[in-house]
Amino acid sequence: MTSYNFPETENAAERCAGVVKARPLHEKNAAQHVADLEMLSTKEVLKPVFFKPASDEPKEIEFIRVDGGHDEGPSHCEVQYWWTVHHLKAQTVATMITTRNSGASYKNRVELQNGCLALGHANLFVPSTLNGSCLTDNGKVNETKLKENLSSAIDVYLSHVDGVPCATTEIHLFRGAESEAYQNENKLIKVFLKGSKAAKQELQKNNPEMYMKISEILDLKRRHLCTGAPTKYVFYLYCCYEKDCIHPCCKQGRPEVEPTWYTGGPPLSFLPLPMVDPERPFASSDCSQCKGVCTGHYLKPEQLRKAFASGTYIAPKPPSEVLLSAMKNLKYEIPHENGILELSREVLLSPEETRMWCEHLCQVHRNRVSGAKKKATAKEKPGAKTSQKSNQKCKSRSIEKDTCLQCGQEDPPGTFQTEDDGDVVDWICCDGCNKWCHAFCSGMPDISESDDWLCLACSDNWV
Repeated sequence: MTSYNFPETENAAERCAGVVKARPLHEKNAAQHVADLEMLSTKEVLKPVFFKPASDEPKEIEFIRVDGGHDEGPSHCEVQYWWTVHHLKAQTVATMITTRNSGASYKNRVELQNGCLALGHANLFVPSTLNGSCLTDNGKVNETKLKENLSSAIDVYLSHVDGVPCATTEIHLFRGAESEAYQNENKLIKVFLKGSKAAKQELQKNNPEMYMKISEILDLKRRHLCTGAPTKYVFYLYCCYEKDCIHPCCKQGRPEVEPTWYTGGPPLSFLPLPMVDPERPFASSDCSQCKGVCTGHYLKPEQLRKAFASGTYIAPKPPSEVLLSAMKNLKYEIPHENGILELSREVLLSPEETRMWCEHLCQVHRNRVSGAKKKATAKEKPGAKTSQKSNQKCKSRSIEKDTCLQCGQEDPPGTFQTEDDGDVVDWICCDGCNKWCHAFCSGMPDISESDDWLCLACSDNWV
């Protein structure tokens, strides 16, 4: 189930929707989500969500909050690609994708929907053999029968749970969209983004049209991506209005008046990130809003807008980035009481919360160090190929139990090798800690050009 909540606005009531899916009929990735969203936009009951009520035209501004998983999180390359495709096809002027902070599920109204759905299907039993057993005579799974049973199970679920009440509305359920074309494209996107050099060349040779399309979409993302936002939490596309851009809105030219987030609101170029309120600082003695010690506050929306208009707007770094940077500088040692207090003042968290997060980051670091020490010594398989490159720290080899320092895997994630590549994997050794890393993960595919290389951990602490 993928739950969608469209909050109430001045001219539209709240809408709740859910897309029911099952493996292997549907995938859990960004390509499937885009196909689902396109399907939802065609449903009459959800029309007020996607179209302006007065003109019946598609809405030009989208603000979407998602989960932080690999299939939704705004920092993932594949997710960004598919949101850019959606931005182009829906012809939106602005598309902003954000994710909530860790531990804030209770603030997410989608969780209310999930609870209502759980109540709605609490007494529902759907047999797994609606059309007969999924097993063959020899005990193996009959994939055709499995898909048939799963499809029927979705129909039963929809017939019994669709329309379940949620707050003052009801939840509309739909079958997952057919996304085969998008899934095929998604495989090629992985090759384009993460494949070996040979695989990319093969893609360009055998599928030049798709290679060109992917290139254009990524170029559109580069043009429209609003920089300055914390990429872990925000992905914001805003029209560049350059005539050579492939986006339909850009081809029409720059409007005389910059579009705003809402009537009378700030311009779309304004990125509404939090800003610390100087009038309500950390440890304020006269704060009527906080019980006990005041941990400071951020500007309210209207104050934030005025700060942006006056040029005094300063967006702080997310607390997660501030704390991680501080712990790296302290070599992952818990600060003393005064140090915790200073960090608390910077991130507007209580000293107790700040200490908790520092301890968490230290534990993560210790786990990674322990894992690296346990890493088995690299063993080469008989007959494995060896690179003749000038950089002696660089090796091409097949690995049995060795894992990469950065990705923690034996093989580079998402890479696709051709038969010409054989079982060769490029590795490079860090000059600081003498640990090995995939060339792909190091961000230096052509490692033969480098005489020196430091991993992220060593480069952060290198003086």
